[in-house]
Amino acid sequence: MKKFVVWLLIAGMGLLTFGCLSFESKEYTWNINNDGSGSGKIVWRNIFSSGNEEDDMSDEDFVSLINDYLQGSSLDDERPGFKKVNKRLFIEDGVLCAEMTFEFGRFEEAGFFRYKGEGPYMYNFSTSDETFYKSNGDWGGDNFQVLFWPEKTSQMTLVTTYGDPDEAGAVDLLGYYNTWNETGELPEVEETEGY
Repeated sequence: MKKFVVWLLIAGMGLLTFGCLSFESKEYTWNINNDGSGSGKIVWRNIFSSGNEEDDMSDEDFVSLINDYLQGSSLDDERPGFKKVNKRLFIEDGVLCAEMTFEFGRFEEAGFFRYKGEGPYMYNFSTSDETFYKSNGDWGGDNFQVLFWPEKTSQMTLVTTYGDPDEAGAVDLLGYYNTWNETGELPEVEETEGY
């Protein structure tokens, strides 16, 4: 039980945004095999810099997205049980998106719980700043933020929302991505703590 609580804290930290980076929605898909191992995919849709109008941190945010998350180990470090992790950025419907695919040896490593290893799968969502949008599981509601799936379910899905790309100070990162994708060059930024 103690390991499960520690895992939930780690998983919850990974659900937070990347510094000043934000996203409009996030899609989770987990496929669990009969032995409890499995694979998954997380897709962040419409990634943007969510600064404020006085301090535009979009250069720093894009550099962090590439160096710390896409090419770095920040996502991997937040999810130590994930194996064969692959990450990519892409454009879909005119917005910048990111995808991470992974495998895990036990469903607990993906954040799931089953009482004594039996019964329905449960996923605690209460540590997340994201907002539940939809799932193929049963949502416990705002007062009991846990998702449930029947014991025989092999694919679990969850969609959440987070930031508003139209908020004051938000900066679309698509132009940064296009430049980086074409030239391989990142914006010049000062070295600061956290970037």
